[in-house]
Amino acid sequence: MKCFIRYVSLAGVVILMNLNALTAQKIDLGYTGNNLWNPGITAGYHKPFASGVLSWALKGQTYWDPGSHGAVSGMIGLRWNKKRNDISGWNVGLFPLGVYRSFLPETWEVDGVGNLTRIRGAGNVYLNPSVDLRFERSVYEKNSSWYLGISGSLLLGYNTYLLPLFFVEASLTLPTQSQP
Repeated sequence: MKCFIRYVSLAGVVILMNLNALTAQKIDLGYTGNNLWNPGITAGYHKPFASGVLSWALKGQTYWDPGSHGAVSGMIGLRWNKKRNDISGWNVGLFPLGVYRSFLPETWEVDGVGNLTRIRGAGNVYLNPSVDLRFERSVYEKNSSWYLGISGSLLLGYNTYLLPLFFVEASLTLPTQSQP
């Protein structure tokens, strides 16, 4: 598990270091959440292959449950784009490599002699494969677009089982110098 997390982290750093050299890219930023009291932020980066239909993608999300915990997740995968016309289309993302890290707020433990100590950075790490479906529409003369979508993922290794998560996403694709 630790080896997998290091591999995904290293791959993300290498990709982020090369962002300036890439062209025909999409960067998006927006809201994600499964309801109004569990909000989060989503950010993504998409780099199309030569055909423009298939692209590789990075996706990051935050999650906050005010009464319970917060979390961050990062995913690497592929996105398939289907244009209906010049201004709208659908895309499907498949992210088999994902990591989800939860953070618990105030956590304490009792040692063998009864002393109480606070645990800093309490939480767990899970494998987090994900899939999403988006409707995208171009705005601002094709320099940018917005999308609405749904996303589902699994937390593998969650209390010896798995936990499905479902989110709604709304985002704006930020203008870049060259978009497909």
